[in-house]
Amino acid sequence: MGHLRSILGCINSTTAATSSPSSPHHAVLRATRHRPTTTPPTPNSISALLIFGRSSRPVAAACVSSLLSRLTSSSSASVSLKSLLSFHHLLRHGSFILLDQISAATSLSRRNLLNLSSFRDASSAESWVLSDWVRWYARLVETLVSSSKTLGFFISSNSVRDSNMTDRVTSILTCDVLTETETLIGIVEEVGKSPEMEIVGENGLVAEVVRMAEEDREVAEAEILIRLEEVKERLGFMSFGDSVVLGGLLKRLESLPVRSDRKGFWAGRLVGEIKAEMGGCGGGGERRLVGRDMGIQSARFESRRVGLGQPVRFGSARFGLIE
Repeated sequence: MGHLRSILGCINSTTAATSSPSSPHHAVLRATRHRPTTTPPTPNSISALLIFGRSSRPVAAACVSSLLSRLTSSSSASVSLKSLLSFHHLLRHGSFILLDQISAATSLSRRNLLNLSSFRDASSAESWVLSDWVRWYARLVETLVSSSKTLGFFISSNSVRDSNMTDRVTSILTCDVLTETETLIGIVEEVGKSPEMEIVGENGLVAEVVRMAEEDREVAEAEILIRLEEVKERLGFMSFGDSVVLGGLLKRLESLPVRSDRKGFWAGRLVGEIKAEMGGCGGGGERRLVGRDMGIQSARFESRRVGLGQPVRFGSARFGLIE
C-alpha cells in the first residue's frame, strides 16, 4: 500500500509539473514533487509560491493551507523535506500578508504544530535516514514559528534585516530583553542538534536544508549579541531576579555545541566581561539590588519627585544622565 501511495504521489506531481501553476495547490505540488528525490525545490517553484503572497489574503491563506496540508499528509521523506524547505523560504522571503497568514495558521499551537515528531518513512534505507532529518527540520521550523510569537517578528524575514534592531532593543524592558535572548538561544540550540551530514552523503536537498539552518543560526547569533550589548549597559540597574536569569542564559551560551568555524564565538570578550561585572553569574546581582534598595520607603517616594533641571536616570547606562 505504501508503494502504491508513492506511485500515485509521483503521478500527481508529474501532472502538476506539466500544468500551469494557476492555483496554490498546483504551485505547492510543483515545489514538492517526488522526483528527483535528492534535489531541493527549484528557484522558479519557490518564486511561484511567493507570488501568491503578493495577492489577496484569501489567496495567501490558500497557499499556506495547501503547503501545510502537503507537509502533514505526505509519507515520503523527500517530499516532507521539500515541503519544510518551501515553508522555510516563505518565512524568510514571504510578504507581510503571507507571514500574517502563517501566523494565523499556526496560532493555535506552540509545540509540535507540524505534527511530525513521529515521522517515519521505511520505504528504503535512505528514506529511513532522511526521516531523522525531517523530524529535526520540523522542530527547527516550529522553533522559528513559535519564536516569532515572543519576538514579534520572524528572524529570517527581510524586514528585520533592514530595520534598526539596536534602537528597538534599547527601548524595551530588561525582562523582555532577557526573554528574547532566551528565545534566540533556543534557535541556536536547535540548529546545533542537526543529524550528522556524513550519513546521507551527497544529497543536495539535505545540503540546502543545512545551508538555510546555518544562515538562521548566524542571524540568531547576531540578534543575541545585540541584546548582550544592551544587557551589559544595564548591569548596574538590574534586579537580583534578572541577574539570576542572565547568569543561566550565559551558561547556556557557553555550553552551545562548538563547531570548527564558530569556535570561541560565545567564549569571547563580551560574555567574559558580563560575567566578571556580575561577580560570577548572578552573584553580583544581589549586591547591586541591596545597594539600590538601601533607601527604603520614604527615600523611594522622594526620588520620584524630579524637579526641573534635575538629571533623569534611565535603566540603561547607554544614556547616562540627561540634563
